[in-house]
Amino acid sequence: MNKSDCRHLAGKFFLRVLFGICITLPATTALARTAEVEGGVTAVYQNADDGRVDSELIGSLDLVVTLDAGPGAFTLYVEGNTTPQSGHVAAVLGEANGDAGSALDRNGRGRLQVSELLYTLPAGQGEFAVGLLDVTGFLDASVVANDETAQFLGASFVNNPTVEFPDYTLGVVFNRTPEHPGFGYIAALASSNGLGDNPKASYSELVDVSDKGKGVFAALELIWNRSAMIYRLGAWVNSADHTELAGSDTDKHNTGLYLSADWLKGPFSANVRAGIADKTVSAAADFFAIAGAYRDDKVTYGLGYALTGVSGDLPGDVDDTSQVELYVRFDVFENLQVTPSLQWIENSGFDASNAVFDDSVLVAGVRLNATF
Repeated sequence: MNKSDCRHLAGKFFLRVLFGICITLPATTALARTAEVEGGVTAVYQNADDGRVDSELIGSLDLVVTLDAGPGAFTLYVEGNTTPQSGHVAAVLGEANGDAGSALDRNGRGRLQVSELLYTLPAGQGEFAVGLLDVTGFLDASVVANDETAQFLGASFVNNPTVEFPDYTLGVVFNRTPEHPGFGYIAALASSNGLGDNPKASYSELVDVSDKGKGVFAALELIWNRSAMIYRLGAWVNSADHTELAGSDTDKHNTGLYLSADWLKGPFSANVRAGIADKTVSAAADFFAIAGAYRDDKVTYGLGYALTGVSGDLPGDVDDTSQVELYVRFDVFENLQVTPSLQWIENSGFDASNAVFDDSVLVAGVRLNATF
């Protein structure tokens, strides 16, 4: 039996166990008691100083329903996006809008989709989550730079780009909450290919976790809470088939390490992120970012810098990607925020050719976010 066959058998076993849990839980829980519904609508307008990149207005919808059931709760997350247009900011400069393109069909058109459907169950000092979930909702977190609808809009300040997270995927996560102060950890096991990672972006492809070339995404994150400081150190592996950037091997794995550290002091907060991945298969070889925010009553100021190092094995006219973002968020009402922002992006997507866009682009934008 070769390595590929072993991976396919492991995928089938993983799927059977996961769905066994999902089917058993509802049958053994009591009738639902209470339900909570919350959501938000986000609109982002952006304009680049490069005449070859068109300005655009992109919108998104988020709806979360939480339903108590027995000892745990079900969570349903419905998400919608408008279509990022070819030649416009989000499609050309991938780092400029972390909220764009998270719910697209096979043709790259915006759609309404069920992004998460999971069951959470308290267990000791932590909890299990199982089902269709977003692993970035658990791993590589930050209280400063982790929410593209309310904090930094740039993708480099939402999650670490060296970590090959799957899109919304089938998986199980155990999260042990750290003491104050104290230690905790998060363990995650999921399919390597989420909803948006598959060619047709379909649910039938999503559940076929043993399809050729697929594997698992596994991660372990250690958390150290020191009241004013929160440290997160993680290791991960993505066992799907990867092709070497400068070789002929087509069944390599991708692995890496990452760090996220938050510092909180009154109205000030700051975050430092760093990470490395396997440069033989990952275009993003290393990463470093620092971001800070200051809140003054109903106004929040944010400033961040990120540098993503390109793999030396990536062919073409490429160079490291740099991103700087400055934003000012105004809490107009309790449920309404307006956030002007200014971003400077150098070598977007590692492209230093100047063929489609300037190697240095300034992007001005404004975000409107309403929650309910």
